[in-house]
Amino acid sequence: MVASRYYETTYSQKDVARLCEIGGFVPNDLDEFREELEELAAIYRCENARFQNLPSYKAVSAELINIQKQAARLSDSLQRLGWDARRAIEKGIDADSVRMITEGIAAPEHPSLFLSLNSRTDELLGVNVDIPDLKAILGGLQNAAHAGQQELRKRPSRKMPDYGLRLWLSNIENRWTQISPHPFSRDIDSNGEPITYAGRFCVAAFKKIEPSYSTSRIMNGIKNLKKEQRKPSGKAG
Repeated sequence: MVASRYYETTYSQKDVARLCEIGGFVPNDLDEFREELEELAAIYRCENARFQNLPSYKAVSAELINIQKQAARLSDSLQRLGWDARRAIEKGIDADSVRMITEGIAAPEHPSLFLSLNSRTDELLGVNVDIPDLKAILGGLQNAAHAGQQELRKRPSRKMPDYGLRLWLSNIENRWTQISPHPFSRDIDSNGEPITYAGRFCVAAFKKIEPSYSTSRIMNGIKNLKKEQRKPSGKAG
């Protein structure tokens, strides 16, 4: 289900009629076909949004390293606690236990050192999170952040692939085979302009979604899609 924010009016009835003329086919129901095109446009916007403004490897790595350092500092502080400070925290744990019983206030819904298990059972159950538990949790957080940072892959410096365009083209091809008598092909002339029904249709239809996309970019998208489809799937073991 695509979120409503990705829907907008992309094609008028006149636009769709013109696209059908360009594509050399006549759908059974023009209004229904327009709705299908709008749906595919919304799916494109949703997919494309996933790859916009992705944080860099450096930024994600810095976040994870910062978590490691902060967790290590807090764990070290807990390790060095004096008796008075330790007793103050232990009193806080006891107070949170009372608040759970009297007011129903507990973690994870509220800041608390008493973790409620009510979401897993009908009984009034929970556990105190004491200082040793906190140290173990902080150690686990350090380990998770460290492992994540070590496994983090650098993103290629080259331009990200047009995943949204690829998905849109794939969806259009699936529909094309059902409504058009023409093959879904992408031949171009000496100027790089499409000369097939499908090529001309895709350029005209997609530019209504992304006017900034060049014809060559859209045609390259079809070429890459076709190239992927020709790759052998491999032998079954």
